[in-house]
Amino acid sequence: MILLPILLALAKSATANPSSSDDSPYLPNRFIVEFEDPPALSKRSLLGDPADAFVGLLTARGHALSASTAFSYNEADEIFAGASINADHPYDSDQDLLAQLKLYPEVKNVWPVRRLKTMTSTYSPTDSSDYPQGSTTTTIPDFNSNSSQHYPQWSSHSVTGVDILHSQNITGKGITIGIIDSGTYFLDPVLGGGFGSDYKVAGGWNFFGNVYDPSIQGYGVPNNNTLDTLGHGSFVAGVAAAAENSDFVGVAPDASIMSYRVFASTESTSEDVVLAALQRAYTDNVDVINLSIGSDGGGFPGNALSLVADRIAATGIVVVSSAGNSGTGGPFEGNNAATGNLTLSVGSTSTGQIVGYEAVAIASSGDEYRFTFTQPKGVQLNVTGSFDLTVVNTNACVASPDSGDSSTAIIFPQGNCTGYPFYHATHDLGYGLVLSYQDTDTNSLASAATAPTQYFEDSVFRLNVEPGLGQWVESQVKQGHSVSLGFDDSSKTPRSLVTSKAINLSYFSSLGPDYSGNLYPLVSAPGENIYSTWLNYSRSVQEGTSFSAPYVTGLVALYLQSLGGRPANDSTFVPGLRSRLIQTASALTLDDGTLAPLIGQGAGLINATAFVNTKSVFTTSPILNFGLNSSATTNSVSISLYNGNDDPVTYTFSHAHASTILAKSSAGRIFGYYQPTVQATANVTFDTSSITIQGHSAASLLVSVGIPDSVQASYSPIFQGKLVASGSNGEQVSLPYIATVTDNYKVFSDEHQPVFIYNGNEAAVLTQKSQDDLTDNIPLLNSSSNAVLYSPLLAGVSQYSVAVVAENYNFTLPITNGQAGVVTQLTGFPVTQMSRSLAGFYARVSVPGIPSGTYRMLAAALPAIPNLVANQTTTDDWQVWLSTPFKYNSTGAATVSGARSALAADLGTDLGGILVLQPSLRSANSNNTINIAPRDTLQVSIPFQALNGFKVGFKFNVTLPSQFTNFPDTFKVYQRSGKAILSVSINNTTNILQATVLADPQKTLITGSIIFGCGLKNPDQYTQHTQLPILFYSPNFPRYWSTSILDLAPADSAFPSLATSSSATLPAVYAYVPAAFTGWSNLSLNVTIPGYSFDCSSVSALQSLQLAFNDTTSQSQFAAFSVASCSAGAAQIVLENPPQSGQNVRVELPLRTAGPLILKQVPIVGSFSGQLAGSTSFSYSVAQKLNNVGLASYSKPMSGHPKLVVSSSS
Repeated sequence: MILLPILLALAKSATANPSSSDDSPYLPNRFIVEFEDPPALSKRSLLGDPADAFVGLLTARGHALSASTAFSYNEADEIFAGASINADHPYDSDQDLLAQLKLYPEVKNVWPVRRLKTMTSTYSPTDSSDYPQGSTTTTIPDFNSNSSQHYPQWSSHSVTGVDILHSQNITGKGITIGIIDSGTYFLDPVLGGGFGSDYKVAGGWNFFGNVYDPSIQGYGVPNNNTLDTLGHGSFVAGVAAAAENSDFVGVAPDASIMSYRVFASTESTSEDVVLAALQRAYTDNVDVINLSIGSDGGGFPGNALSLVADRIAATGIVVVSSAGNSGTGGPFEGNNAATGNLTLSVGSTSTGQIVGYEAVAIASSGDEYRFTFTQPKGVQLNVTGSFDLTVVNTNACVASPDSGDSSTAIIFPQGNCTGYPFYHATHDLGYGLVLSYQDTDTNSLASAATAPTQYFEDSVFRLNVEPGLGQWVESQVKQGHSVSLGFDDSSKTPRSLVTSKAINLSYFSSLGPDYSGNLYPLVSAPGENIYSTWLNYSRSVQEGTSFSAPYVTGLVALYLQSLGGRPANDSTFVPGLRSRLIQTASALTLDDGTLAPLIGQGAGLINATAFVNTKSVFTTSPILNFGLNSSATTNSVSISLYNGNDDPVTYTFSHAHASTILAKSSAGRIFGYYQPTVQATANVTFDTSSITIQGHSAASLLVSVGIPDSVQASYSPIFQGKLVASGSNGEQVSLPYIATVTDNYKVFSDEHQPVFIYNGNEAAVLTQKSQDDLTDNIPLLNSSSNAVLYSPLLAGVSQYSVAVVAENYNFTLPITNGQAGVVTQLTGFPVTQMSRSLAGFYARVSVPGIPSGTYRMLAAALPAIPNLVANQTTTDDWQVWLSTPFKYNSTGAATVSGARSALAADLGTDLGGILVLQPSLRSANSNNTINIAPRDTLQVSIPFQALNGFKVGFKFNVTLPSQFTNFPDTFKVYQRSGKAILSVSINNTTNILQATVLADPQKTLITGSIIFGCGLKNPDQYTQHTQLPILFYSPNFPRYWSTSILDLAPADSAFPSLATSSSATLPAVYAYVPAAFTGWSNLSLNVTIPGYSFDCSSVSALQSLQLAFNDTTSQSQFAAFSVASCSAGAAQIVLENPPQSGQNVRVELPLRTAGPLILKQVPIVGSFSGQLAGSTSFSYSVAQKLNNVGLASYSKPMSGHPKLVVSSSS
């Protein structure tokens, strides 16, 4: 599905700036300016302040109606001299003012202010099959009730070697860590118990103040109270530097902390605040700075944060940043804040263990059963005492047990009741503890995320227990005995439940390379299933690169202690430290021993002991970045190796190749979470196989890295590996390399129209058609219209322009106003550094008044891959789209504006204080947001906000798209405490959703989402790739509307894929091999579906000119296939050769049924493997679900902020 982000609330003014959207990546009317000559500017100010002088220039030159300084960067002007400026300006867009500012001689650099967020993983799979490689599923032994043995205490340090450094008294003593985050809960004894020079948290600054006030955009009065109210910063601080205690120990337990609070009461901040914190940390002379902050999906170098971070690092202060949590989006998805040349970008790995706990079940018979349990991520159980246990023998979604109280517990078999349905089914029962166990023979804790995993700040705790406890309890109850659960202090101790899995890259960890082809991230560290400090003396389990970054920050502190401290003002120090960290990392491997792709793990998992102790090091660049090449090349490089040991060491050289991935399909779409891999690697040769180097000496050798041409360039293979030097003294260092073939990276899709311009709620489309198709008075240009531009971007763009041009326009690029043939650019264009967005780049558009005439619409994008500069001037560099000609009559002012702005002042009254925001959609079967199979179940999420609480009894309606059907009838939406706040009903005839307020949660700025499932009417009518315009609107308030695009496709048109038919009577799994996927042979398909069986005798294969396979007259049997194996829920199908040119192939694997099947989120895991052209082997993993029931609502609980109380005397 491609969704044009939805707006039910239009801006009150037709001239509102397009960038004013709450969902824009930038803050409206805010700019970071670096001054060219600060002393000269100071002389123009009575205050001697260059920022004050610059604000005066803005208004004096007519470029701002009013202006003010948000932040003045004067504390460390040798690092960055400038200001963050608020400017209420007369231009149609912030981009227009930005262009003017770049012309100022007083301006050295200028940037729009980007919104930033914490780097906590927020994706919560509803079951472990959503991302099998990243699930928490594990197999553990049932406890022996007669054994006194405990699982070891949880720690991630054994997988990195940090525990060894601790045993050597390397603990970070004397080192200061600067943490730029949400503050620190320093009252917790493990974080020092106080604030000030005598405590662990020695100082810092709160840039926001302590309250959230929407009228001032979250800003309070800055002060030195950095006490955390979110939890994120406290967790980061605990990972980096928690003092040793009975629960766990941080990486650098004796390090000091300087805490810089850059968040108010939400997990959202902005670049200018973080920039001020960076300067403050620099002036406070910290030794290492941690940034678990950023914006996913970027990877553009040269932004303000990365520039300042590099300048600070050049003075010897280390800056560590999270790589980001966009791993499911595929390659080229970095975090802009982590793209500095000297910044240490950190990805996330698992630890091969999960956090568990121990307790005891006691029967009235006198028998006891010691058991192990896990909890979802979030605040962990912190209770002692006894709980009487109620036993239920059916899963929570269908059971109707009696209510309990906070001193009682209840246990259910898990069954298929997981995720949000489980959460809502159990929350209102009143029990203090809710237990579930897997009632299968897998003995797994698969539902460790019982969801909503990020919201467990309530009184109910959910425990996932080993199956043996469920069996034991059932046995005791059958014998007439009662059971209670006992928890003591040892039940609070986190235990390490070692899994059968190897240490893997976390599914959420963002992938590189960056847009210059450089390796990204640099290294990885534990960031999955991590235990640390939280608010109010509590502990929590979280995941995200937010928490792998502070692990490396702590390790840097250990290294600095081992050196006796950080060298002062040494520009070579950070490059050397960075090189050492990369060279000593241990690469993660796949099952066959091949290195896992480096674009996910960087050089590998940090190796703490090698990082601190190794004396062998390559002195040349630590990474061989061969960049973005348009074809296969051979690269010869000279590398130098230094032996820092006292004695001679003989080094042997070898090549460890990583798995080569295909970055995109031939149609241009970058692959998401699963990238195909090929068995083609770089050819590496050394001019010597070994060399002996004397102590404290260096030697050079020549290395040739040849990139093969055996893989089609249209797939953009990324070749990776490591050059390894193994010393006779046991030391080993390595240089990673990366080379990316960048043939034909597309911004605009060939599969459908790349640009849509919608006219208000009529959803009229200006298309690309024949020269003769002229239309009078295109609705887009009527003065009364509201227009939205939508364009999915297959790749990031350095610059993107949309303009009205003359009918016979001759291309001159880049587009500029005043250029021959350019009538006008749409307001807000051009835009720069746009991340790719398969779900669609959106913009409210307004067209300044133009004379009557015939015109076209032109869109031009400069791809970020390869990293072209914006002065490229040919259509070979730019990708363009030109619309059909249209006629325009200038009667009436042609000013149109679209939606996607939620202006509180306008909407608060109309909807009783409730803002209904832009919905989002995805397939509940494939998790796709594009290429959604028409028969899939759609998951609809409608966010909302309430600025000043709820009025009980208030109702608001949303009319859902007419193309949708099969909604759930009624459900509720809850706040974090579990209290039902909204009652929702959907009329399946009128498609009207009505929400009724049940209670006021006594919060301000309440946020939440109404989430439900539905289907498409007449899905079989969509026989080809289709962009379906859909409309959400409020019937009571006609101006609250939003158009979207639902991207439908029977299957992927360029690469093999899986799809499902979830019919209750004829369920099946389909494998599609599209006609555009050519040159293959011996294509093998492996599919597994747990709990069900295939009807092996009915497996068939068809070929057709239509990918939808809806027209039986164009279908025929495809004979070149065989069933290699098929039994129960596993099958292997082999397609020996491709069909005739232009033919698509579909393999059908029906399920065996004895009657109608109810299929709810049944996971399917498959893989394709075979030979590509040139006899190169490839493999590709895919995942799907079978689902034929409407999803019950599993709306995310709402959150809010304490109501702002203003003293009457203030």
